[in-house]
Amino acid sequence: MTTSKHQEMTSQNHYDDEIDLFELWTILVKRKMTIFAVTAITVSLAISYALLSTPIYKVESTLLPPAEAQLEHLRVDSVDSVDSVDSVDSKHVFEMFVRHLASQQSYRKVFDEMDLVATYKSDGGSTDSAFSKLTKDISLIRPKNKKGESPVLSTTLAIEGQDSGLTVNIVNQIIATASDATKLELISNLTARIENRKASLIRNINLIKTKTTKLNHDEITRLLEADTLQVNKINDEISVLRNNAKTKRFDRIAQLKEAANIAHTLGLIELSDAESISNTSSAPNTSSPSNIITNIDNIQQPLYMRGEKALRSEVQQLTLRKTDDPFISKLRPLQKQLSLLKNNRRIELLQSRKNNDAFISELRGLEVSLDKLSLIKLNANDISVMRIDQQAFPPESPIKPKKALIVAVSLVLGLMLGVFTAFFRNATANRKSSIT
Repeated sequence: MTTSKHQEMTSQNHYDDEIDLFELWTILVKRKMTIFAVTAITVSLAISYALLSTPIYKVESTLLPPAEAQLEHLRVDSVDSVDSVDSVDSKHVFEMFVRHLASQQSYRKVFDEMDLVATYKSDGGSTDSAFSKLTKDISLIRPKNKKGESPVLSTTLAIEGQDSGLTVNIVNQIIATASDATKLELISNLTARIENRKASLIRNINLIKTKTTKLNHDEITRLLEADTLQVNKINDEISVLRNNAKTKRFDRIAQLKEAANIAHTLGLIELSDAESISNTSSAPNTSSPSNIITNIDNIQQPLYMRGEKALRSEVQQLTLRKTDDPFISKLRPLQKQLSLLKNNRRIELLQSRKNNDAFISELRGLEVSLDKLSLIKLNANDISVMRIDQQAFPPESPIKPKKALIVAVSLVLGLMLGVFTAFFRNATANRKSSIT
């Protein structure tokens, strides 16, 4: 009994569902004008919005790294092989350019120079808010490189705006401003490096010159000290020679005086007396005291044989002699050496030298490097920091509003809203009829 009743209720519910679907379709057919009217109104409003809304254009410009030839004027690394000035490469320059391209400072400069306040400023808005609107419309697009693939160095600058012609000008102006800022930074950095290198070369040159001057002074000091030592040695030698000569002269005087006394005792006043005595002593059977004098060959004749007078005269001359220099054989060569040492030409040349540049072998190479650096002239017009792959131009159609999409969406929304309205009106009508 219970099972039979349950099957009957299930069959009844299924039948009720089928009736509900037919009722829904009946309601839709019955209220088709409502659905059509709501859909038409929605689509009409969407078409009106699409036609009346301000079109928004998107202007793009694609940029690539500069060619190596465009950076040739920045390559100065061959100036000095020892301490070179850093040069630049294409990738480094382009990254610097992209950094300026994304800079708020570049945008602000363009905003002020092109007087875009009126274009982006809304009623009651400030200049900063107008600038914020501009920056929100700017976007930088860089390609995403896949793993294992060589990186694609390109950047696209895109700006959305209501006036396509003005937007094109803004894009071009931002690119030009970023390019100028990049060139200025490159030239400024390179100029700083060049100036630092020049300052380093100048310091090295001055240090070398100072070192050479000190070496010359040291050489003069060494030469003067060596000459002083040599002069002292020669003076000492001369002094010894003079003392020896004086001692010998005094010894000679003593010898002559003794010989003169002997000659006086023997009565040898003149040289002739000594000769006569010598002749007498040589005769046979002679018993004179002069027999003590003998004539022996190969034996030097005694000094007193010269006679007292000659000996006394020599003693007198030796005693009156003021200097022994003419009688010192080694004295004159030593005096010549002493004179040469007092006039050392090497020292005179070093002391009179005003400039040591010609004697510094490494100086000219440094001066050539300095001259090369001084001749470098960096001109922004001779370099390029990017290449334009796609020039900015006014687009043929706006990106906003998308009229076809708006109409299609409005049609779907209109149908949905119409169906809802139809069911709502039907429910309202049924409620009224049930009340009455």
